[in-house]
Amino acid sequence: MRVLNAAALALLVAAAARSVVACEVDTRPLEFGIVEPVRGASARGRLTLTCDTPGTFAIGLTSQSDGTARLLAGPGTAHLVYQIFTDGSLSVPWGDNITVGPTVGVVSDGEQAVVLTLYAEIFSGQSGIPPGDYADQLTVTVNF
Repeated sequence: MRVLNAAALALLVAAAARSVVACEVDTRPLEFGIVEPVRGASARGRLTLTCDTPGTFAIGLTSQSDGTARLLAGPGTAHLVYQIFTDGSLSVPWGDNITVGPTVGVVSDGEQAVVLTLYAEIFSGQSGIPPGDYADQLTVTVNF
């Protein structure tokens, strides 16, 4: 019997501000679709940063999950382990410089939007996962 689960991530925006620089972040949910936990799944998303002043910015992603593992919460206490990466080879976790991995540094010219790709992976080999909807929320923080 196959266990199928729908999984999605919602990206929230949090801004850290100490100056007159204004930045806008645009995101879309990362949708894994129907997942077979034993096989895992991949998804890609986009994050667009537009700032009104040239500069270097650090973009962090913080999960609702506690600890170093990112978890998609499901029915009851069920969860799927996943990660967001900065690269398509899935070698550098995208984090907040505290628990998961480094932030991503970007340079803005103050005019053009900077578009970043998020690479998400639900790890394979997860068994005993009940069917249902699984979700997490990530907070996007822009430090400048």
